[in-house]
Amino acid sequence: MKALILSVLFMSSAVQAGLFQSLASKVEGTYLYDHAVMVIDHSEEAESGWVETMVTDKLVVEKLSRRKIKFAMDTWFTNGHSCYMEGTAKKIAKNKFLHIGEKTFDGDKCRLEIIKDNNGIEFKDIEGHCKWNNCGMRGYIDGTRFDFEDRN
Repeated sequence: MKALILSVLFMSSAVQAGLFQSLASKVEGTYLYDHAVMVIDHSEEAESGWVETMVTDKLVVEKLSRRKIKFAMDTWFTNGHSCYMEGTAKKIAKNKFLHIGEKTFDGDKCRLEIIKDNNGIEFKDIEGHCKWNNCGMRGYIDGTRFDFEDRN
């Protein structure tokens, strides 16, 4: 009887601690990351031509089911170039989702991995095709990350 009570207490504590949360539940939320980018300033007052401008990268992840998420990502880079990407992704491994997007103008498919580690989420543009439909010239998706500490 004592073992049964301890087992129930452990399971209850584990559930409360999130040990049995689905991967989708562990990553959902809104992430905001403030940082500076350099932008060319063409005004006559500009001394160097480049000015530092504050921007906010944003990621919204919504749990659709235990094995599926919806995401929208908006990131900023040098000279105001940006990436915007949204879609759904399915769980393919313990800490990994896969999004298969639209074809590029060359007919290549966008394949994006969304990988959870201990500190946050990282995006892997597997063949580099997601960038072409979703980013400006100086933008990129591969290696983009959002840390859990930036989640609201």
